[in-house]
Amino acid sequence: MFQNTSEKIKKTAKVLFVIAIISAAVLALAGLVTVAEGYDNYHSGYDLVLTGWIYISVAVGLVPISYIICLFIYGFGELVENSRAFKNQTETADSTAESNKPKVLSNKSEHLERDKANDLDAILAWGLITQEEYDKEKNKSLK
Repeated sequence: MFQNTSEKIKKTAKVLFVIAIISAAVLALAGLVTVAEGYDNYHSGYDLVLTGWIYISVAVGLVPISYIICLFIYGFGELVENSRAFKNQTETADSTAESNKPKVLSNKSEHLERDKANDLDAILAWGLITQEEYDKEKNKSLK
């Protein structure tokens, strides 16, 4: 029942607009018939003609008003759909970030070893020591 609500909201907007168009057509037809009856009936025709024109006016006004309302409903469905997609993307990004999070070092010696290894990597990259010196120092720090 509550699965894929965005599609259901958008379909509801479309159905409501179709119902409004059909209602407007029926109301306009009733207005035309009432106007015709009013012109045929000479004694009480004025009231029928006025009523018929009111029906026609309401039918004409119903179309743009229902269109605007259905646009808002459809837009809300789009908003629900996009927010669900955004939520899925952020959950995926959060789970990826958690798996890529660096390991938390538990004590001071692990921090010092990591810092020394980073310093050795930088010194080697700058060309201040040779690869052999780097390997020698790296082996010493691992022991």
